[in-house]
Amino acid sequence: MAVLFVDFLAQMAFLSFVSEDLHRFEFYLRLVWAISATCMTLYVFDMVLRLGSLRGAVLQSFAAILDFLVLVALLVCLYFRYYNLEVVFWWTMASFILTALHVVLKPKTRVFSKKFHKFRAGFEKIHISVASVRASLYKIPGMVADDILTLDRKLTQIAGNADGAMSRTKLMTFLELALVYRPKECSVSEFLGYLRDVDASTYSYGAVDVVTSTLRHWAGQTCDLIMVVLVVCMNASINPLQALFLNLLADQAFIKSPTMDQDTALVYGVVGLLALCIPFALAHDRYFQSKMISKATAQLQCSLLQTILSQPTSFFAARSDGDLNNLFGSDLARVNGLWQAVFWNLINPLVSILFGFGYLLYSQPPLGLLSFAFAFVLVTSGPQGYAAKQSKAFGSQNAYVASDFANAISCQKVVRAYALQPTLLSKFRAVVDTLQSAQFRKDFWSGIVQIYVESAMYIFVAVMTASLAIQVRQGKITSGQFFAFVTMLARVSSPVTILGGFMRVAIGNASSLQRLDMLLALPATQAVSPTATTTMPPMKSSVTFENVSFQYKKGGANVLNKLSATIPKGI
Repeated sequence: MAVLFVDFLAQMAFLSFVSEDLHRFEFYLRLVWAISATCMTLYVFDMVLRLGSLRGAVLQSFAAILDFLVLVALLVCLYFRYYNLEVVFWWTMASFILTALHVVLKPKTRVFSKKFHKFRAGFEKIHISVASVRASLYKIPGMVADDILTLDRKLTQIAGNADGAMSRTKLMTFLELALVYRPKECSVSEFLGYLRDVDASTYSYGAVDVVTSTLRHWAGQTCDLIMVVLVVCMNASINPLQALFLNLLADQAFIKSPTMDQDTALVYGVVGLLALCIPFALAHDRYFQSKMISKATAQLQCSLLQTILSQPTSFFAARSDGDLNNLFGSDLARVNGLWQAVFWNLINPLVSILFGFGYLLYSQPPLGLLSFAFAFVLVTSGPQGYAAKQSKAFGSQNAYVASDFANAISCQKVVRAYALQPTLLSKFRAVVDTLQSAQFRKDFWSGIVQIYVESAMYIFVAVMTASLAIQVRQGKITSGQFFAFVTMLARVSSPVTILGGFMRVAIGNASSLQRLDMLLALPATQAVSPTATTTMPPMKSSVTFENVSFQYKKGGANVLNKLSATIPKGI
């Protein structure tokens, strides 16, 4: 990755400070080509090693296939950069864009290669649903209620979360602990057989899945979604219009121009800048955005309840009431916060970037291409993924501490009776110290992500400003264009910074959205018509029963307790 970034930055610096007329920059042209050729040797060597180790398995990864095609295209660009000097600027620009794509694809192909060698059978780590393991505890006959509650707390502590997923290693740790609470009349094989019925998956939601699922849930609010997109586009168009009016003032109003009178240009420019205050003040998307998300949340709640109520009794026997209540208590709240992040941390800044850099691409194509490629690399690389893992680890450790605290409170009578306060406090303090370390890593890497994005964007704007200043001095662009482009770069740098933090928010709450989507995808049982019972023939004899008790689960609470009744004939 370091070699990739060196090649990427060298090409960016070259394209920023030279023009299409390269007769004065032949030395720098050869220098940048030599850097790219040296890096290309390492690229090819790495690709040969990957193809030699993966062979046909490389076709199972779209990222690996695309990375191979990008490398071939880079070789073609490198050839023409040396032998076709007439248009070498644009061949270097194409090589720069392909290098940016190579930077983005490289981590994905590396992860695929590691997973292939480490998990050759499935290419992915297995994720076991914590809720399914908890539900399996209630199916074991002869289990005491207190033992089930104890194992429930231990499961939360080991998994690090109450309703997410756990790894195979953590499941093995829990099974070893659960054997201690095995009923005496139940053999080890039978006991483990009940705990074998768990939901395991090899796929978990990523950022793309979060966005796809969110848009699918929002699709039901078509009118509000269209209005939100319209208002967001109106807000995003303010910055390009402001740049146009600044360009008009600097080139037509401040100095004499043969194309327009100075007073007329001044009036147009000033009135245009003031007129932009109207859409900026009135075109707020908070109303439509709040309305859309609230309606989508209400629709999700109704659909969720409808899906749950349409399930057979086996569905409820396999899940505790707490698991189902968690869907409304925590998962829905987290999904609602995630939807807010999708709008404010993804859609809003993304549209602003598209409009801003689109204006630069139209007015100054090299500057627009450089901006798009740099922003693309910036928001998809760096420590965002590692920061998201630290955030998830903090959430797991926080759940562990909360479970330990709840366990201590529930056992407070025993603790006081045997004077176990010092022992319990020392143990709890060790757990809190671990949480403190996890919180530090979460906050630290979140700050690193922010510093990485802001610093990189600031450096890019500074480099582009210096490049534009040189082009003004050489007469390639006017001073008005310089002020317009610099203003646009400064305005768009903030949305790029916001967009860089979306990955951390998406990964932290993706599991809740995935659980809700999986539940909504369950097939509904066929509802029984209210008039279906009227078609049944009347009873030919009366039925009497006494002291009838009924329970759904063995060892559970009685739904019917010593009920006596007589059903007369003819009903």
